[in-house]
Amino acid sequence: MVEISDPVEANQVAWHRLKMSLPGHQVYDEPFALWSTRSRPAGSAIVTRARLSGDLEECQSQIEKIHRTYQDANCHANWFWGPEGTPGDFAKRLRRLHLMGPQYSPSMILNLSKANLVNPKLKCELVTDWAEFEREKLPLAEWYPKAEKADAVQMLMEATSKSPEQAMHFVCRMEGKAVCSTTLYFFDDTVGIYDVVTLPEHRGKGAGTSLMHFAFQFAFERGAKFAVLQSYHKATAWYESLGFEKIGRYSGMYYSMERLRNDRNVRLTIPT
Repeated sequence: MVEISDPVEANQVAWHRLKMSLPGHQVYDEPFALWSTRSRPAGSAIVTRARLSGDLEECQSQIEKIHRTYQDANCHANWFWGPEGTPGDFAKRLRRLHLMGPQYSPSMILNLSKANLVNPKLKCELVTDWAEFEREKLPLAEWYPKAEKADAVQMLMEATSKSPEQAMHFVCRMEGKAVCSTTLYFFDDTVGIYDVVTLPEHRGKGAGTSLMHFAFQFAFERGAKFAVLQSYHKATAWYESLGFEKIGRYSGMYYSMERLRNDRNVRLTIPT
């Protein structure tokens, strides 16, 4: 088992492991990376916990091994690595392979014992009855293309059912309607905050802030010491207003379907 000291990456990898364990995934766990391919619409097609070799030739071999699994599965891939992962020049190596990116996003942490825990102004609650929601209208579904919306909610239902003490989904309501949602994942002394989504027509009305205050209180009462997340740049100032601090930077790149098909064709036409 590869040890991870960065709290954001440790929580994220544990969360990905849970999603990878759901039906429709093929998982590859090597000392240099953890990755999975998918056979379901919204499944997890991701390379994480990157610890690739500093030796150029060995690093290239590791990349090719990862890419081959995606080529054979006819599946795109999202690469994510945290501040403790493969050094920054790794992005340049992936760029030479025509991967899209890189995109950088701050990793953030909040000390819950020092946080200003206030009561939410709007009604927030833990989701216990999934039958209540039309899957394609749950705020979470806003993150996904139309063809993947229902499966994204189905996966979340499976994850929270498989690990109910660790994975939980929460919503904030306005006039009885769920307008904002987020998923919490408890790991060691941290709670990871994932997929904070507000329906477009209800943004800027306080739903997200109420839901975060509710989540902080819930997590602190359950014994979590820290809340962690990976932010988009445009949301960083909002998270900072809630007490989060930046502690590092995540990098992400995208291995597209077009690129993997070209790579596969080249691989299959080169004589062995």
